[in-house]
Amino acid sequence: MTRQQWAQLAGVVLLVAALVIVSVSVGIPGVSRLREDFAQFGVWAGVVYAGLYAAVSLAPLPAAVFTLGAGALFGVTEGLSWSRPAPPSVR
Repeated sequence: MTRQQWAQLAGVVLLVAALVIVSVSVGIPGVSRLREDFAQFGVWAGVVYAGLYAAVSLAPLPAAVFTLGAGALFGVTEGLSWSRPAPPSVR
């Protein structure tokens, strides 16, 4: 391995270690906690989720995690409808 490859590997290892430390110290909320948080928005919960999904899709973050989260929060059918970018007829 070259020196640059070692530096990249070290950077990835440090990033993963930092993410683990932050998640352990701050804590990752469970599905029930997230459902309670989204229940505060009432009928607007889906719209808020769609806005968050749009923001995550623009950032270099995996949107698949958010899609699975929609299914966990709203149920499979409703979760998929909130995480789809557009209805099939619009595409």
